[in-house]
Amino acid sequence: MKPSRTGKGTGQSFVEAGLAFANEAFHPKEMRLTVAVFNKRAITVYKRVGFSMQHSFKHHGVDFITMTCSYLGKN
Repeated sequence: MKPSRTGKGTGQSFVEAGLAFANEAFHPKEMRLTVAVFNKRAITVYKRVGFSMQHSFKHHGVDFITMTCSYLGKN
């Protein structure tokens, strides 16, 4: 999401739209994403739509977490 679009309460619907598209197009059993730990707003949105933390790691001095979600879509 463009930085100018963040903080306006549209993050959850944005993520849900992406998940719905991926679910319809690819039918995955699970979705996975990686997010920088400092991105608290994104992590909050990901948790709201059903993602949970799986593990953490550091890359080039930045902490990241991997999150997964079994997504069945919202129709």
